[in-house]
Amino acid sequence: MADQDAYAVLEVGRDASPGEVRDAYWRLARRFHPDGTAPDVIRMSEVNAAYERIERERRLAGIPTPPPVATGPGPVGAAPDDPAPQAGQPPRGSLLDRMRSAEHGDSPVLAFGQYEGWRIADIAKQDPRYLRWLARQVSGIRYRAEIERVLGEPT
Repeated sequence: MADQDAYAVLEVGRDASPGEVRDAYWRLARRFHPDGTAPDVIRMSEVNAAYERIERERRLAGIPTPPPVATGPGPVGAAPDDPAPQAGQPPRGSLLDRMRSAEHGDSPVLAFGQYEGWRIADIAKQDPRYLRWLARQVSGIRYRAEIERVLGEPT
């Protein structure tokens, strides 16, 4: 990769905007990823290295990278003009916002298992799947309300 031009690997010009570079990266990643349409591990590693190199150069130059564009049928988080959630509904907002708000409160600490000594809010950052599983177990019933509050979904 050191002797290849990162822009050529991503099939964009040197004058490409950060958004164009990101779009080219994702287009190629969907194609060359092992689960993609034309799996190629070597080409995928070249694409990853090229994108990282360009992004590193942009960060060092102080050029901001635009935030990712949400794709798909529904909103990722709550829109700013969404009304407050009704009683009995899960809280709105992104998972990150809910975890940050839980950090400032008193989050229970687990006294058992692989995350012994960890707070629920910290586990949500590291392994939310574990919390979903724990909320369904007998040993996790006492943490269920806090898990639902942090993850924002009924378990």
